Amino acid sequence: MHLVLSREEEKEYVSHRLLRDSDAVLRYIKEGGIIMLCGSLSMQNDVMKVLEDICTVENNMHLTELIERGKILTDCY
Repeated sequence: MHLVLSREEEKEYVSHRLLRDSDAVLRYIKEGGIIMLCGSLSMQNDVMKVLEDICTVENNMHLTELIERGKILTDCY
């Protein structure tokens, strides 16, 4: 589990962490990992754009398929 908090003293945004660790994200998904997002809808939109870009690198991986398979879960408001 990797916790990222944008409203704490040492701010970090989820989309920035995903970009920084994109190789690890791809490996994690391929190994059966699940990405869980909780927060604002604007954060979710930013993260989904980044995940789409990361998935584009991997030709056989599509964001919509990962969502349908329950590999990306969201609880955003």
